[in-house]
Amino acid sequence: MAFALEQGWISWWQRPLRITMVAKSAKSLSPGMEVKLSGLTVGRLKTLSIADDARIIGKLDVDPSYANFIGPSSVLRVDQEGLIGDSFISITPDLSKTKPKELNRASDSTLELPLDPALDTRELLIGLAQTRMRLDATIANAGKVFASDVPITLSSMRQGAGFFSDLAKALQKETEDTAPVVRETLQSGQAGVNQLGAAGVSVIVTSEELRGLIQTLKAMFDR
Repeated sequence: MAFALEQGWISWWQRPLRITMVAKSAKSLSPGMEVKLSGLTVGRLKTLSIADDARIIGKLDVDPSYANFIGPSSVLRVDQEGLIGDSFISITPDLSKTKPKELNRASDSTLELPLDPALDTRELLIGLAQTRMRLDATIANAGKVFASDVPITLSSMRQGAGFFSDLAKALQKETEDTAPVVRETLQSGQAGVNQLGAAGVSVIVTSEELRGLIQTLKAMFDR
């Protein structure tokens, strides 16, 4: 959207400041809607028409006492009171030194300035509703998965706990059953070691006796 400033008489008893608004669409625009400057109502949209190039032409009547705050750096946009309030045309003040009363009508009769697009409340509400529906569906699906998986998981945990309990009992029983056998085996092994030790001593004794016998026989034959 852009707007054109046409200089009128500044005195209050003369005609108001006339602003020609140029927009690409008449969406959210309607004759009679308020015109606000920094939140203060300063005028109204008088008429809407369509130009040969399909652009929308709007005529704004603004209180001339605010003319010094409106200039080439001002911006028009469509705003709204809350989400469901009435729409209005907002004008940002021109803080530069150039004012409408200083404009040359022949060269500066039309000024095109940027417009912030109007917020489409209907589309916003529809988007919020769709987001809420998707969120509810996600929560519901998560609840179903949780409700179906948790019992299975708990059952598996109980089965696993039972298995480990049985295994622990079996190991304990096996230990109790094998402990006497292991003790007997160790005792038998120790007895065998003792016997081997005794046999070794006997062998040593016998060897000494045999050596002595040989020496005795040798002495007898030497006579």
